[in-house]
Amino acid sequence: MGLLSKKQVLVVGNDGVQLYITDGKRTSLYEDFSDAGGDLSTRLRTAFKEVRAPLTILFDVVEQQYRKETIPKVSFIDKKKVVTRKLMMAFPQQQMRAFLPSKQKPKPGDGMVALFAALAPNLTIVQIMDAVLGSEVSVTGTGLLPVESTTMMVKLQEALHKQAKTANKSRWSVLITHHKTGGLRQIVTKDGELALTRLTPLAIDPKDTHALADEVSREFAATLTYLSRFGFAANDGLDVMLLSSDSLCDRVRQQSLPVTSLYAMTPSQAGRLIGIEPIVDKEHEVYGDVMHAAWVGVQRSLLMPLSAPLLDKIVQARQAAQLSLFILCVAILYMGYQSVELFLSNQQANSAIVELKSQRVSLQSQYDTISKRINTLRYPPEQTQMTLDVYELFSKKGLHEKPLIEKMVSVIDKSKLILKKIDVKSNTNESVQNILTKLANGEIPSPSAMFNDAQQAIQNINIPNDLSDLTGSDPAAIATEPAPIVPPDPDA
Repeated sequence: MGLLSKKQVLVVGNDGVQLYITDGKRTSLYEDFSDAGGDLSTRLRTAFKEVRAPLTILFDVVEQQYRKETIPKVSFIDKKKVVTRKLMMAFPQQQMRAFLPSKQKPKPGDGMVALFAALAPNLTIVQIMDAVLGSEVSVTGTGLLPVESTTMMVKLQEALHKQAKTANKSRWSVLITHHKTGGLRQIVTKDGELALTRLTPLAIDPKDTHALADEVSREFAATLTYLSRFGFAANDGLDVMLLSSDSLCDRVRQQSLPVTSLYAMTPSQAGRLIGIEPIVDKEHEVYGDVMHAAWVGVQRSLLMPLSAPLLDKIVQARQAAQLSLFILCVAILYMGYQSVELFLSNQQANSAIVELKSQRVSLQSQYDTISKRINTLRYPPEQTQMTLDVYELFSKKGLHEKPLIEKMVSVIDKSKLILKKIDVKSNTNESVQNILTKLANGEIPSPSAMFNDAQQAIQNINIPNDLSDLTGSDPAAIATEPAPIVPPDPDA
């Protein structure tokens, strides 16, 4: 398990103090301070610093007091003020107080019924507070063991009935555990809520199973006498759960207690039923402190946290510091994320620039190569393309200019005349293209007849020695070898 799931649970009793470590679902004893005496504060401070995990303090002492109170009907805003005032009136001498709403229905006209609790200070509590102040440990809460274990009793009772495949009809239940830190603890619940709790100091050797079992039976019989005062009736049903060593459980089973059901088991067996793992060796299996610590260690919050002025200030200040640290960490992570995003974007932009530059160099090289090849051509590509277009146009119309030009070249005296260009123009409003179309369709005289007339006219012309150009006003140029075919003028 990670650091975030690690917790410290300090069980405080009249006969000793024990520090447990909960890591995930597993809980084990870290150190027993029962013999610390006056060095308790120093040793606790050292242990808190070594473990470095949030701390929950669980009190199991005789100084705790309980009483049920009725809260009048008030508005939601005034409720807290009324409860605080009634708590102070109920326990004026105590500084550590707690409040828990009850499921019990109030009388007509009342708002609700609540369980009030208080804890009187003693030397052990003072030393613990001193250790908390000196170690700067984060305190998640302080609670009373009997109240916090009521939820464990409900879950364990349900698991036992499910395992036995019996219906859970008992409204009352009793949990009996022997604590090394205090004595024999009995927690009595009615409908899942704390009804009664008793803590009896024991002077019996825990290895003396017979004597211990007899003491358990006597103390339970005393508890039964108290139950009648709380409205217990035999038909309500009573389940008893004993968590101790196998030998003690076997001995108590032989006592034939007057209960509806008796469930006796070791803490490890009970833990498996409710999903926790209290780690305890055979020698200390008789004690149930670890079971309560293990249950509180896996809870997110306490059922009824105690309020103490000095401790509240410590808790609030450290919670504020932790919140500030958390916000700072989040801000750092966000800034780091933004920096990484910016760095990656910059890298992508640089890669794109490098790629574009590479493409530009490649395209420039191709352009230079093609340009060199074009410059070596006899005729420009544009003129060649236009010549091919005219040739294709004439071919589609059935006009074959090559025989005509060959005839014209044959009658020219090459010593006096160079045929460089032939311009064709229209002397009418009709375009050259339409005239050529008519030629192809035989609507006007054939090119042969036109050539004969042109040949006669040429022979009658006095040709100058330097004739370099024959140009019309509306050209559709055709060039041949040695002069290339010139395409028609788009304006013709």
